[in-house]
This record gives sequence, structure tokens and C-alpha cells, in this order.
Amino acid sequence: MPKEYSPDQRRVLTEQIYNQISLHGIKSYSMDQLAKDLQVSKKTVYKYYQNKETLIKSMMNQFTDELLHVELPKPVSFGDVSQTIHLAIQQAIKISRTFADGFVEELHEVYPSIYDDYQRNLDQFYKLIIDWLNEAAELGVTAKVDNEVVALIPPTMLPVFRRFYSEEDFDKHVENFEKLVIKMLKP
Repeated sequence: MPKEYSPDQRRVLTEQIYNQISLHGIKSYSMDQLAKDLQVSKKTVYKYYQNKETLIKSMMNQFTDELLHVELPKPVSFGDVSQTIHLAIQQAIKISRTFADGFVEELHEVYPSIYDDYQRNLDQFYKLIIDWLNEAAELGVTAKVDNEVVALIPPTMLPVFRRFYSEEDFDKHVENFEKLVIKMLKP
């Protein structure tokens, strides 16, 4: 996007672009449609994105940059753990939204290298959470459990919740789910 946009504006634009692409599908969405959606000329679109692949790559990079630049506090109290679990679940919710609508499956089909980068970044995010949980357990802040399982429960369960529950019920289930994960970790 144009350099004069603030990071918050770029985030909003990227979210709008993502919503349109997920609505129409990667294959069906065109650069012409992007220009219409952003209410700019095609020339402006092509000034910032060479083609649809660079658009998708930029969008995915912004998403994974936000994901990977999460600041995790040193786990010195169980309150830190609760806050970090909440943050991790919020990130998993964001991830589940991309999986729930078939976007990632289509990404894998159309742009496999972008998909591979996305998967590597997700793996890196989960490793970050697992390492943090292991550190918390070593410091005696949490119970010693299989932290790999704990870290992988949210991305596994949230798409299921999203598919079968209304938005209101989804929020209730996520809240209860978060309580369960925290209870599992309580020393």
C-alpha cells in the first residue's frame, strides 16, 4: 500500500482486502476488483503490487509479522501465564478465521510457496509459545504438562468451534476453553 498510510491504516486495508479475497476466492479475485474495492486506479494498484501473487504475499507477510512479533513477558507469575494464554488464544482465533473459510486451502493450491512460508511462520509461532510454556514450567510458575499439546489445542479446536457454533456461542466456548487451558497449567 502507499507509504503514506500508517501501520494501522495498512492493517485495516489488508483486512479489507483479505475479506474480499476470502469472499470471492483467490482464483476469482482480480487486480481490477482490488482497484474497485480500494477506490483507486489500476495504475495505483500496480504501483504497489506487481501482480496478484505479490498482493497475496504482502497480505500474508503482514499477518505473520503481527503473529511473530508478539512480546511474551518473562513468566514470573501465574498471572503472566494467564495473560499470555489469552493472547495466544486470541492469535489462534485470528488464525482459525483463515482456516475456517477455506482461504488457506486455496492458498496452498494457487500459491504453494506462499503457503509454505505461512506454515513455517505458524510453526515458529507455536514453537515460541511452547518454549515460553516450558520456561514457565521450569521456573515452577506452571504445572509440568506436555506443553506441545497445550500449544496445539487452540489451533485444532477453534476451527471446529467456529464451524459449529454461532458467533455468540463461539465466544462463550472460547472463554470456557481458555479457562480449561489455564486450569491445566495451574501448579
